[in-house]
Amino acid sequence: MTCFRQAVLVLRWLLDGARMSQLVRDNNISVSTGYERLHEGITVLAAQAPGLHRALSAAKPPPTTTSCSMAP
Repeated sequence: MTCFRQAVLVLRWLLDGARMSQLVRDNNISVSTGYERLHEGITVLAAQAPGLHRALSAAKPPPTTTSCSMAP
């Protein structure tokens, strides 16, 4: 199985809710191999996911600066 086909398998499982029986049939692999490839792909995605602190920092809006136009 190529990296591309493995990525498609993982994305179909995650996004489309495709059943493993259909995924293994489409890729001509066994069920155990299908689950191995699925878990491998999920592990790769999880390793690339931001940690909680980084995700919250990225989601935080930038600080706003206010200027007062009133003269003393």
